[in-house]
Amino acid sequence: MDTYQAIWNEYANKHKAALEAVAAPYQAMGLPIHSFVKYFNAETQIREKLHFAELLGLTRSAGLNTLDIGCGMGWMSYVAHHFGHWVYMADLPESFGVSIEAYNAGITALGMYKTYEFAVRRQIPLPQMDLRYDVITATGTCFEKNWTGDDWRFFLADLIDNHMNPGGKIFLQLNITVGGYPAIKGFNFAALPKIKKAEWTASQEVLITTQEAAE
Repeated sequence: MDTYQAIWNEYANKHKAALEAVAAPYQAMGLPIHSFVKYFNAETQIREKLHFAELLGLTRSAGLNTLDIGCGMGWMSYVAHHFGHWVYMADLPESFGVSIEAYNAGITALGMYKTYEFAVRRQIPLPQMDLRYDVITATGTCFEKNWTGDDWRFFLADLIDNHMNPGGKIFLQLNITVGGYPAIKGFNFAALPKIKKAEWTASQEVLITTQEAAE
């Protein structure tokens, strides 16, 4: 059995019926396919997040502390948890609208819970969290629209200095449905001394590896 099929079988046996029940009233609203209802497509989400997990090395390890910022319905954490990682999830409070309401219901249907509720704001540090993380992801997020290079520098420095373990990895997937991101596409990652390397994927994700403590 391949890895995708193993995750799909787990989903189908434990969570599929619950998530489909959550999805039904939202799908009946006739919203655009690129809106939040796309996250109810379990096959697409599992395949995509499995690919991200492979890029991050999560499929070849276990027991890492992972934080998903802007977690949405929690698919990144769902896949990470399948491989034995500790998952922590952060997104907006439900008061921000119907999409967050749907995400929260989806998280519950997938047998998980959201650890933190906060908004990411330019030039404002993230709130203090309970521990430091080995992997931090932000996939399909919208908080960074129209950020400048200085905003990215502040955000990444805050993650690395205050929330990451040495040698940790940051994975950013830009949300192409809300516009371009010229600032990060031209960002000088080398300007941050604790970044060891940064790689762009063919589909415009960014994988950042931070330095080990002794480097």
